[in-house]
Amino acid sequence: MSEAATRMRARPGDANACVQALAPVETLAARRADDERAAWLLLALHGCRAMQLKTQPDAAAQLRRLGNGLLSAEGVNPLPAELRMRLVATLWLHLRAVTTADEAAAWLGQRVLAPAMARIQAGDRPAELALAHLIESFYGHQPLLPDMEALSEQLLQQLDHSAAPVLAMARVLSVAYRRADRPERALALIEPAYHRAAKAWPGTDLLAWIESERALVLDHTGRVQEAAESQQRVADYWAIRQPRHWMRGARAEYNLASQQLSLGRYEAVMRHADRAEAWALDAGLLADQVRTENITARVSRAVAMLRLGRPQALQALREVLMELDASDFFLQSQALEEFFVAAEQQDDQDMIAWGRQALQRFLDHWTAPLQSDRGLAHLLQARREPARAETARLQAVALGSMGRDHAVEALALVEAAAARTDTAPHVAIAMYKRMCRALHRARADMSSSELIRASMSRYEPHLRRLIALLLDQGRLTEADQTLAFLQEEALYEPGRRQSVMRGPPSLNPAERRWDQAVDQAGAALLKQALALEPEIDRLTAQQPAGSVRLAAADEALTQATQRIAAATDQLRAEGRGRAPPVDEPQDRLRAGQAQLSYIVSEQRTDVLLRSASGATRRIQLPLSRAQLARQIQEFRRSLERPDSTLEDVLRQAQALHRQLLAPLLRHLPADVRELQLRSDGVLRYLPFAALHDGRNFLAERLSLSQRSPGVVSPGELNHGAPLGLGHAAALGRGGALPAVSREIDSLRRWPGATLRLDAGFDAEALRAGLAARPAFVHLASHFNLDPAGDAATYLQLGNGQVLSLSELARLPWRGVRLALLSACETGLPDHDGRGASSLAGALRLAGVQQVMATHWRIADTAAADWVTAFYAGLADTDLRQAHPSATWLAAAQRRWLDAHRGSALEHPHYWAAYTWFD
Repeated sequence: MSEAATRMRARPGDANACVQALAPVETLAARRADDERAAWLLLALHGCRAMQLKTQPDAAAQLRRLGNGLLSAEGVNPLPAELRMRLVATLWLHLRAVTTADEAAAWLGQRVLAPAMARIQAGDRPAELALAHLIESFYGHQPLLPDMEALSEQLLQQLDHSAAPVLAMARVLSVAYRRADRPERALALIEPAYHRAAKAWPGTDLLAWIESERALVLDHTGRVQEAAESQQRVADYWAIRQPRHWMRGARAEYNLASQQLSLGRYEAVMRHADRAEAWALDAGLLADQVRTENITARVSRAVAMLRLGRPQALQALREVLMELDASDFFLQSQALEEFFVAAEQQDDQDMIAWGRQALQRFLDHWTAPLQSDRGLAHLLQARREPARAETARLQAVALGSMGRDHAVEALALVEAAAARTDTAPHVAIAMYKRMCRALHRARADMSSSELIRASMSRYEPHLRRLIALLLDQGRLTEADQTLAFLQEEALYEPGRRQSVMRGPPSLNPAERRWDQAVDQAGAALLKQALALEPEIDRLTAQQPAGSVRLAAADEALTQATQRIAAATDQLRAEGRGRAPPVDEPQDRLRAGQAQLSYIVSEQRTDVLLRSASGATRRIQLPLSRAQLARQIQEFRRSLERPDSTLEDVLRQAQALHRQLLAPLLRHLPADVRELQLRSDGVLRYLPFAALHDGRNFLAERLSLSQRSPGVVSPGELNHGAPLGLGHAAALGRGGALPAVSREIDSLRRWPGATLRLDAGFDAEALRAGLAARPAFVHLASHFNLDPAGDAATYLQLGNGQVLSLSELARLPWRGVRLALLSACETGLPDHDGRGASSLAGALRLAGVQQVMATHWRIADTAAADWVTAFYAGLADTDLRQAHPSATWLAAAQRRWLDAHRGSALEHPHYWAAYTWFD
């Protein structure tokens, strides 16, 4: 059979050669029809015979005759009923091409559906599964949507909703709606179908089919983590299923590769891409077919390499994408976008030209009228035709404003704003702010496609441009809000709803009026789009979606664009005067508090100083990003080494104090005792407490805390007794930490404390301990911060097992008042300086109100000395009722310095590693 398949592939598209190659092995293949490879060969043979018959004058009659023969159970080696139904479906699709849709439907109803329905209603389970296989054969055939909707109504009227054909039809309709950019309709179908299948058809192929489609829909509707977990169950099913199904197994793995790419888990991308390839290598005569479908895995691998900055990654991605033609681009349209953006960032003109052409081919083939992706076509037009650029950008904004794809809207607003930064900065600011809102929504409920479109690497330069515009306009409060928003979004974890965050910067009254006008234009356009959907469906059943033209759709888009243009002109007129104020900052300062927000750019550092009165002052420092990086790296090297001299540390600490703090502190009100810091970029690596003014460390003068994005409304704070968990024995990936037992014992002073050490500290103990709602949590163990991301970053448990940062973040932390993380580098940001992979940042996002964490590695004994001294200062504090603040840390640091002045322990290595996050 393998040789026959090879001969067939040697002359692709030649039906006669195909039949000549495969007919001699038909009997052998029929005997082995339970093997997917033999079944595929029979499907190919019947497809080629159908193509031969289509050239005959009586093609319809001959196709019916062939189909009638398949439906007969006669023969020495009758084919399995499920395979016969798949062969019938193939012939029916050819019959539909040579006759009318009604005639083809009549034959299918009379010869297939009516007899099958009668047998199913009589309790014939095999007939039920056979009909499900016929329906499954229509999966992915977008032009059949009207036929399938009609057939679905018929099935629902005659069969139970848990019947296999009904469930298979839900999957067929779901993929059609998903690819038509209607994920909500897809989810409304596939979610109940999945739960019915899990109950009625557990452990079956049918359940695996439906769960696979459910995973793709979950991905498309923003539930990416759930999608990956669901798809993993599908992959596990096909991995053990006998006989083997190579195509299904490979599909599960390449879908997982795509979803892991969305989650930023690049090692997992490589692993699942390798598994998809392994399915191909094991598939025998199906190897070429499986490898062809594995294009998704190869694209995911290439995109991962591009994101990791590997050499020649852009060229490698192009080579993979060149394997596709325009009809396949719907599979990889977002990868095309990523390629195009990366080519622009690298200023590679050849790559830009190829990416623009490839993306345009996709849009021309696949995007229907008033579909959000049409906005991308308008943005490409704006680049090609400068004379029409203004209108084209606003058309893209109009399509995005419908709310169907927030990521497309953000892209459109970025380009519209960038074109106005010099001529109409107030308009540009309003557009950038709306972009923030669209980006926030896209990243809150984000599919894997939107994760590419809404990645922070794509938008951070634009957010920093907005900050610069606001600073230049003297709008300091809004600049501070935008910096906070940037840091919140940089800490985004897929699957975590952003409703717990503070969100985009505020709008002033004029901006709010413009924003409402855009919303109204989008709502009107969406209403028209929904009204035109039946006509668009009818037309796309006859031709590629990109070829469909509707005058009503064009007119609706024109009207929406004109409304947005008029509102923009009005905003520009109102912006000629001084911009009115926005709402007050959401974080109000108490008397004695002040906040410093650092904004680091290539050539300078801006600082916003805000006092309890609400007044904000801008101070510019002549410190470039590169200069700060060098100094902070040198300073940290000295701090991390306890054998470095105190004199050397003080020299560096005083230099940084002169540059970063001295110009600011003179503007602080005299009563300030608490300083909140919003650090940017490389400054997140700097332990401000260790800076020195020539007489004292900064910690001796002020209580310091780092502002960290977290839950805005935590609800009721916990009142439970403290929870302490530690790893002391030499188990797992790290060495022994014997002094951890002292840390855990120091919590015994508080009655009712739950304490677990070593084997008692496992995942269930942590989960159960948090479920008891402790007010205070202490973790002491090894923590590994890995640049590869959250999945590779982990905390070691006492039993030697590990929990990844993603797994830790999903535990019930909400309501914990303070978490003390006594492990290495738990407060250190990732390699980009964003804190996206810090344990402190993850727990703040999970609902912990205050976190005390470390910036570098400290010896086991030294850490225990510090922690026990910290708790000794709280001996009279009821941790269940207290309101922790950075003053706790500052008081402990001052006591430590007073106790160890003049000794080796005065070195900041021992006490400045700890930072307070709130």
